[in-house]
Amino acid sequence: MAAIAAARKDFEKACFFVGAYDAYRELIGASHETFVRDLLERLLAQASAHLEGDEIDEAKARGAELSLAEVVDRALADAKRPVAHSR
Repeated sequence: MAAIAAARKDFEKACFFVGAYDAYRELIGASHETFVRDLLERLLAQASAHLEGDEIDEAKARGAELSLAEVVDRALADAKRPVAHSR
C-alpha cells in the first residue's frame, strides 16, 4: 500500500503505511527482506523530496499506532479510491 500511495503522489499516506509495516514487522520479530528494505528506502527518499522530516515522522507514527486490523481497514478503503490517470 505504501508503494501504491507513493505512485499516487500521496507521500504522507505512503509514510503512514511504512510506519504500520515497520511496527508490525518489529512486533512479530521479522527482518526486512532485501528487496523490501530497498523499496522502503527509495519510497522514503521520494517522500523526503515532498515532505518535511517531521511530516514523515508524524505519518509513520500514526501508522505505527494502529492495530493490524485498523491498517487493513484503511488499506481496503484506499483500494476503493479511483486512480487518476495522467495523459
